[in-house]
Amino acid sequence: LNEGQPDDVINELQIILETMPDEEVAAFQQQMLVQYCKAFDNRIIGAAYVIIGESCDQDDQHGFRGWLISQGEAFFKKTLEDPDSLADATISRKFLYMPDLIGLGSEVFEASTGELPPADPEFELPSEPAGSELLLSELPKLLPNLCAEWGFEWEEETAAENVDLVADVLAKVNSQVASADAELPSDEDEL
Repeated sequence: LNEGQPDDVINELQIILETMPDEEVAAFQQQMLVQYCKAFDNRIIGAAYVIIGESCDQDDQHGFRGWLISQGEAFFKKTLEDPDSLADATISRKFLYMPDLIGLGSEVFEASTGELPPADPEFELPSEPAGSELLLSELPKLLPNLCAEWGFEWEEETAAENVDLVADVLAKVNSQVASADAELPSDEDEL
């Protein structure tokens, strides 16, 4: 999945999913949600903010996690373990936005069956990102190589403004997760 432009990757994966049995597409979608939730981590949110910049919002965070998943298992795991390792990756900001990847399995399943994939009753979307709450002032210590690579510097005179920005991004991301959770089918929907 990790080669090509986002639309090309999505189209290629859609073609593959459309040839798979519905049960496998549903399982793929469930795994996509599991991986997406693993990337719902304050360190990943911080890394996305460093790379994308001050304009980084909930949609950018969503798309960034999709991009991160699209880079393959080894890259994904390495980034979850050490987000600062993104400093060593070749990254183009214009290819960091892949939100359509997250729900692609669901779309293919629904197109095939007319229904949403069955929900796993054991699975819950987290309401808060994993890890301790972060402040922009901590990013250069938490992600020193990434901050150096992307030119992120902390300036004390903008501290209050930046703390408010991160709080706003985190609030929007949390809202997005709660909204996505509400869209998942419940056991009652299946009856």
